[in-house]
Amino acid sequence: MSALQAPLASDFGLGGEFRGWATAPPADGPSQHGDLLLNALPAANGLIGWVCVEDGTPGVWRPWGAIA
Repeated sequence: MSALQAPLASDFGLGGEFRGWATAPPADGPSQHGDLLLNALPAANGLIGWVCVEDGTPGVWRPWGAIA
């Protein structure tokens, strides 16, 4: 998971885990539905992070949380 920085493993109860901080969703490695990544470089009009919506390698990741 090349984009992943400072990984953590704490279950949020969403079926996945909090994976840490990243600058983009992962391009490789396994992911589970509900996994979360926080944006390591948040900015106005950006995103809070990404959530995995479908298991896979790397899974299907979608942005979440617009920053006003």
